[in-house]
Amino acid sequence: MHVNTIYLKDNNLWVSYDLEIVNEKICLNATFVRDGEQIHKIHKLGTFDMLCELKDKDFAIAKAKELIESANRSAHSPFLK
Repeated sequence: MHVNTIYLKDNNLWVSYDLEIVNEKICLNATFVRDGEQIHKIHKLGTFDMLCELKDKDFAIAKAKELIESANRSAHSPFLK
């Protein structure tokens, strides 16, 4: 089930938040897409409360930036390419 999609102009990224079934469990996921190609996906993003908060555009943008910043701590971050 789709929750929200945002565009991060500075990173040229679309971020889609969705509920998906993974290993027979419902998970909140974030999918990062650049130039039409998925470059990263984060499973088990958060709780039902976060699901509700992600409906808000400003919160969804802030969360995406936080996830990118966290990933960039690794030299293997897909966002550094």
